[in-house]
Amino acid sequence: MDRLPQIHASHLQEKNSIQQLENVLPNHLFILRGEDGGDYGVDRIIEVIQDGNVTNIRSHVQVKSTGKQAGRSGGIQFSVPISTLNYLLNSLNSLFLVYSERENQFYWEWAGTIALKRQELKSNPKRLGEKTFSYTFSSKLDSQALKKIHQRLVNDTEFIKRLNLSKSPFKKIIITELIHDRTYRDYLLMYTEGKFEKIIALVKESLIDSPAINSLVSLCYYNIYNYEEALKYILRAEKQEHDDAFQKIKVAILCEKGIKENSRETLEQAKELFLTIEGSDCGWMDLYNYGNILTGLEEYEEAESCYKNAINLEPKEPMIWKNLSNIYKHQKKFDQEVECLDVALSLDENLIEALICKGLSLGQNFSRFTESILLLEKSLDISKKSMINNSSIFYWISCFYNELKQYDKSLLRLEDGLQYHPGNKYLENLKLRTLIIASEYNVDYEQKALELLQNIRLKYPNDLSVKLEILKMLSRKKSTIELLSLITECFQIQHYELDPDTIMSMNIDEIVFILQNMGAVAEFREKNNIGSLFFKEYDVSISEIQKIEMKANFLFSSLNSKMRCTSEIDLPVLFEQHSKSFLDLNEFCTEILVADLKNGTIEEKADRITHIVTTLPEILLIELSRENGWLLQKYGHPVELADKFIRNSSLLKDWFNLCLEPILRGANNVLKWTKEDSKSQDN
Repeated sequence: MDRLPQIHASHLQEKNSIQQLENVLPNHLFILRGEDGGDYGVDRIIEVIQDGNVTNIRSHVQVKSTGKQAGRSGGIQFSVPISTLNYLLNSLNSLFLVYSERENQFYWEWAGTIALKRQELKSNPKRLGEKTFSYTFSSKLDSQALKKIHQRLVNDTEFIKRLNLSKSPFKKIIITELIHDRTYRDYLLMYTEGKFEKIIALVKESLIDSPAINSLVSLCYYNIYNYEEALKYILRAEKQEHDDAFQKIKVAILCEKGIKENSRETLEQAKELFLTIEGSDCGWMDLYNYGNILTGLEEYEEAESCYKNAINLEPKEPMIWKNLSNIYKHQKKFDQEVECLDVALSLDENLIEALICKGLSLGQNFSRFTESILLLEKSLDISKKSMINNSSIFYWISCFYNELKQYDKSLLRLEDGLQYHPGNKYLENLKLRTLIIASEYNVDYEQKALELLQNIRLKYPNDLSVKLEILKMLSRKKSTIELLSLITECFQIQHYELDPDTIMSMNIDEIVFILQNMGAVAEFREKNNIGSLFFKEYDVSISEIQKIEMKANFLFSSLNSKMRCTSEIDLPVLFEQHSKSFLDLNEFCTEILVADLKNGTIEEKADRITHIVTTLPEILLIELSRENGWLLQKYGHPVELADKFIRNSSLLKDWFNLCLEPILRGANNVLKWTKEDSKSQDN
C-alpha cells in the first residue's frame, strides 16, 4: 500500500485525554460541550448543572496530555503556551488541565492563577520573548477538586451579579485575572458591600501597585465623592497601562468633579476626553455620563437626547430617569420632572437622589408641602444609615414646615440637624429666621430669638442686618430707650448722625426700610444734598432738615427697591407713583417750616406760607428729578428718560398748582390755616 498520513502519538494522547475527561466529570455537576470553530486554545467547555438544571454557567477548558508523571514535589511540570494562556484569560474562570497517561490522572489549575505566577516572574530579563511558561501543576482533579470548581463557578457568577458591573464603565478593569488572587477577591467583595474606605486603607497598607488595583482604588474614592484622589489614582493606572476603560473612569471623575466645583473648564475637559473615546464600545453608562457632562455645561437639549438614548439601552436604570428629570427642572417643565422622578422611584423606591429631588420639586413648584416633607423625611432616614451629608435635607424639611406654619416641628428638625452638623451656617441662620417668624405668632419664641440676635450682634458689631431684626423685635416690645440707642448705632455704622428728635419722629418701618437701602442712600446723598436747598430758602435747624431729609430718603429707598425689578417700559408708571408721593411730601415739609409760627401774627404766618408756596414745589421737583435721574443711571437706563417723563407727565405739568393743596393742609395741621385765610390775606 502506498504511503498514507500517519496518526501522531500526540493526537492519540489528546483524544484519549478528552475521553478520560468525559469519564471523570460527574454527570450531576457538569456537561462537557464541544468547541466549534477550530482549536485556538480551547478544547472543551464545561457547563454547570445545579439541582438537575442547566445554568449556562460555563468555563473554557484547555486539555493537554503528557507521558510524564508527578515528581517528588507531587506535581507535573508543563510548558504552557503564552498565547493559549492569554486566550483563556479573556474568559472568566478558564481551566488548564494536564492529563498524565502514566498515572491516569488529571492535574488542573485556573488560568488566572497561572497568569499570576507568570506575572511574578515577568521582571526576569531572561524570560522576555519566551513563547511558553513552565508551570508546576500540583492539584489533582479528584472528586473534591470537581466540587470545588463547581462551587467556584456558581459563586463567581453570583459574585459578578452582585457587583452589578453592567452599571459602570469599569467592568473591564475590575474583572481581570486578579480575581484569582484571594486578596483582590476580598477587595471586590468589600466593593459590593460599599466598604470603599476599608479597601483604600488596606491597599495603602499593603503597598500593592498595579493598574487594576489603582483603578479599583480610584473607583472607591469616586464612590465617596473624593474626586481629587480618584483622579490621582486613575492617572497612575493610565501611566502603567493604556486602556479605554481607564479613560472612561477619568471622564466620570472629571464630570462629577466639574459639577461639584461648578467648573466649566473641568466639564469641557471631560467632554473633550469623552469624544476621543466615543468610537469605542459605547454603552448606556457612557451616554449617561456624557449626559451629565452636557447638563453641567447647560447644553440641555443634547443632554436630554443622551439620557433618552441611555434609557433605550437600559430602561430600568433609575439614575438615568432621575438625571433626565434635572433637564426638565432646568427647562421649568416641572410636570415632566416629577413624572421622571416617579419612574425612578418605581424602579428603586429608596433612591435617595430621586426622593430629595421629588420632595424639593413638590414643595418649591407645587406648594405640596406635606407630601414634600414625607419624601424628604424618608430620604433623611436613608441618609443617616448611609452616612451621606444630609444638612440640606434638614434645611428643606424645616423650610417646608415653616410654609405650613408648623414652627415647632421646624425647630425640632433644625435642632436635630445641628446635632449632626454643629456650626452649620445654613442651619443656624434658618433656625434664627424661624424663631423670628415664629415670635410674631408665639411670644415664647421672642426671647429666644432676641437672645440669639444679641449674641450675634456682640460677635459681629457692624452687621446691620442683625441690628435691623433686633429693631423689629424691640419695636413690638415698645422698648423706647433700647430702640433709640440701637437706631442711633445703626445710622452711625452708615456714618449718619441723627438727632434723637428726628429718630422719634419716624416710625420703625420707615427706619428699617431706609437702613436696608442705606448703601444707595449714602451714595446718592454724597452729591445730592437736599439740606442745602432748604438752608438757602428757609431759616431752619439741622434737626428740622434731618427730618425732611429722612422722609425724602424713605421715598428714595422705595423707588430704589422698586426700580430693581421694573422694566424700562413700566418706568413711567413707577415715576408717576413716585411723583404723587412727593406731592404729599409738601404737607410734611410745610408742617416743619411753619412750626415756629404757632404764636406768630397773621401777617407773619401769611408771609411764611406765601414763601413756601413759591419755593417748596421747586425744591421738591429738583429732588424728585435728581432721584429719578440717579437711579436710572444706577440701573443702566438712559438718563434722558427722566427729562422725557417730566415733559410728558400731566401731573408734573400742573405740579405747582397741585402742590398748593398739600402745602395749605400742612399749614392748617399746625396753624389751623385754611384756604379762606389765604384768600383774605390776598385781598
